[in-house]
Amino acid sequence: MTAEDHLTTEPVDLDEATWDALADRLVAGYPNAQLTDAERAEWLDELERYPAALVEAGVRRCRRERFVMPSLAVLLRAVETERQAAVRARRDAEQAAARAALAAQQGIPMPPETRRALQLVARRQLGDEQHGHDVAAQVAALAEQLVQRTRQAQHSAGHEGPLPVEPSDGGGS
Repeated sequence: MTAEDHLTTEPVDLDEATWDALADRLVAGYPNAQLTDAERAEWLDELERYPAALVEAGVRRCRRERFVMPSLAVLLRAVETERQAAVRARRDAEQAAARAALAAQQGIPMPPETRRALQLVARRQLGDEQHGHDVAAQVAALAEQLVQRTRQAQHSAGHEGPLPVEPSDGGGS
C-alpha cells in the first residue's frame, strides 16, 4: 500500500520534524527558494490539521506541477485536492465493494429442492407421463423439505422465527 491509501484514515500526525523534512524537500525542488524559520512555523500552523502523508502528497503535487516555489495558499490547495481525491477513491472503492457483494448475493445457487421441482414441472409440461402424474404432490413434498432444511439452518445459525414465505397447502389454481 502507498501513503495515498491511508490519506483519509491516518491520524493527524504532522509534527515539526516531519514538516521540516517536507519543507526541505519542497524548497529543494526550486532553485534559489527558501523558507525562513518564521515562514516554516506559519506554514506548519496551517498544515498541522492534515495527516503527514496528505501534506507529503501535496508537496509532491506542487513539485510535479509548479515551476516556481508555491505559496502557502497553493500548497494548501494541493493538499486539499489530494484529500478530495483520496475521499473519492475511498468512496469509489466502497461502492465497488458493495456492487461486488451484491453480485455475489445474486449468484447464490438454487436450492436442490427448487431445482428438482423445476425439473418435475418441466417434464410434466413436456408430456412425460411416467414422472408427470403426481407432480403436484412431489413439488409440495420438495417445498416442505426446503422449509425444514431452511428452518434447521436458521436454528443452527441462531435465527429463529417464521420464514418470510410459507408454502401453500397444496391447493390453488
